[in-house]
Amino acid sequence: MSEKLKLPEIGFGTWQMDDTKAKECVSQAIKDGYRLVDTAMRYHNEAGVGQGVKASGIDRAEVLVSTKLRGGDQGKDQAKRAFYASLRNLGLDYVDIYYIHWPLPRLGLYLESFETILELKEKGLVKHAGVCNFPNKYLEEIHKRFDIYPEVNQFELHPGYPQLDWVKFCQERDIPVQGWGVIGRGRGLLEKPEVKQLAEKYDCSPASICISWAKKRNISSIVKSTTRQRWQANLNNSNADLNNSEMEILDNLDFPRTSKDPEIDEEY
Repeated sequence: MSEKLKLPEIGFGTWQMDDTKAKECVSQAIKDGYRLVDTAMRYHNEAGVGQGVKASGIDRAEVLVSTKLRGGDQGKDQAKRAFYASLRNLGLDYVDIYYIHWPLPRLGLYLESFETILELKEKGLVKHAGVCNFPNKYLEEIHKRFDIYPEVNQFELHPGYPQLDWVKFCQERDIPVQGWGVIGRGRGLLEKPEVKQLAEKYDCSPASICISWAKKRNISSIVKSTTRQRWQANLNNSNADLNNSEMEILDNLDFPRTSKDPEIDEEY
């Protein structure tokens, strides 16, 4: 039995960073206190992320590094080849969390892919087997086949799109929930009057309000910024003690899903 995954309240996202920017930002973010770095084969920056982890000077064992299996690499043997490619790109000896990026039910290969991740875990190359964007029925199919649930499910969550039933399902089964898009992916969430008013009340940034909203529900947030002042604020200034009425206001903002439906396809 592997050690239970303990997710930091906030992880450093690297989506849309190239290798050069990823190395620079990841290295400094880890020095500033981040202890989880999130990338994916589809981000095309694994090399930069791995270099940033090494350049930080922080003991590798103290930093969780996660990457993801892209849809085109699903399948038992191809997933294994893809993982070794990611490991080479990262330049690391192991990956802390390896996710299936999207379920892609039309392919019907996510169970084979998860089996490969479990085999890699047996070899010590993967510490924790995770999934991203997996609705409940696919989590149950994994449990039915392997008698275990994934060790984490990462999916889109933010004020206006709280996914309360999905979160409840996971947490009742002891599946840690990790949110991406928590601050809205630059699409106007942080400009919502309700978010700005709460930021003023709690003397923090609008992004910190969104991260605090996730924390209140015991959800780990993956948040990306290439600006050091912002990522420091996200990490250190996201402790607004939102009350129930404020949580309800944020839950019901007019700000829907920003990604594709995981029942249909992958986003990237």
